[in-house]
Amino acid sequence: MARVVFAWREPAVFVDGTGAELLAAAGVEVVELPGLADAAKEPNRHLLGG
Repeated sequence: MARVVFAWREPAVFVDGTGAELLAAAGVEVVELPGLADAAKEPNRHLLGG
């Protein structure tokens, strides 16, 4: 089985945000690691207002 692992769901300012749901609907295991979200946000912090 295919698996995708990600840390952060980007806000709509960057993408539509439905990729995880589309992958899951196609039978791909989708794993979110929210403990890594801050590190994933860091490169775009200037765009996020913080």
